[in-house]
Amino acid sequence: LVRKSIGITMGLLVVLVLIYMYVMNRFTLQPLRRLTAYASSFVAQRREGEAGQNDLPILESIQGSRNDEIGDLAHSFLEMNKDMEQYETDLKMVSAAKQAIETELNVASRIQMMMLPRVFPPFTPADHFAIFATIEPAKSVGGDYYDFYKLDEDHVAVTIADVSGKGMPAALFMVIAKTIMKDRLQVMCGEPLGAIVKTINEELIATNEEMMFVTAFIGVLEVSTGTFRYVNCGHNPLFRYTPGQGFARFPQAKNCFLGVMDGMDFTEQTMEIAPGGYLYMYTDGVTEAMNVNHALYAEDRLEACLNRLDMQDSLENMLALVRADIAAHVADAPQSDDITMLMLR
Repeated sequence: LVRKSIGITMGLLVVLVLIYMYVMNRFTLQPLRRLTAYASSFVAQRREGEAGQNDLPILESIQGSRNDEIGDLAHSFLEMNKDMEQYETDLKMVSAAKQAIETELNVASRIQMMMLPRVFPPFTPADHFAIFATIEPAKSVGGDYYDFYKLDEDHVAVTIADVSGKGMPAALFMVIAKTIMKDRLQVMCGEPLGAIVKTINEELIATNEEMMFVTAFIGVLEVSTGTFRYVNCGHNPLFRYTPGQGFARFPQAKNCFLGVMDGMDFTEQTMEIAPGGYLYMYTDGVTEAMNVNHALYAEDRLEACLNRLDMQDSLENMLALVRADIAAHVADAPQSDDITMLMLR
């Protein structure tokens, strides 16, 4: 009898254990395996754009039938899936908007470059002078620009300028500044250059609600005599090359930026350019080009580079060598500002 009772008891225990194992497997382990499998495959499926959609009915079933931690976990997975779908939708919209902006900036950059003289050499040997210029914006569009054009058969206007800031605002204000400068220089040709620049400043202020400003070097070359009249409006100093003496910074009066203060007077200066002489103009993106240690290229290195140039070389090659020296200094550091250079012979 005792053995029979023990046997019945053992049998009942085995049955209870089997029932417990079945219940645990059916209602706990299987849901956990499904949740674990869903979590493991979530990233891979999301990359393929499927995001475990086939598993969603199972998760919803688990959530609806369970009021315990497993049901809460299934609910969390469902919420995560919804959040991820919304994130991907938002990301697609942001990416599309970014692509549209980049396309517009590329178009704006091409339009901006089309506004600058691009045909070199722009003048014939019979004109007795030559000009070459380069520009390299730090962003798709920038605030630097150069310009040159004949005012009459004996006078050539040369301008290089840098609008405060970078990007689209600077580019738009650059268009305004370039248009006003060229218009005033052409219309007021023959008048004192300081008076012309004063008028340019007044007109820029009248259109400058954003309180931007322009540093500019504005010059007029009288070809027959080599006389060069100029006004430096808070811009970088000019380098002049004299045969037998090399390149050197030329003393310049200090004038205010353009577009800043109303009623300002601007000092006009004059220099003589001998046959075989050169002028080198640039924006601060040249001398303020920084390497990874934040060391500037600076005017001293620029002057040394200019004085290593072969003066029998073409203007294009000369500026390319200066740009290469800047690149050697900067190395792996990102370009921090627009780089614009112009050389006149």
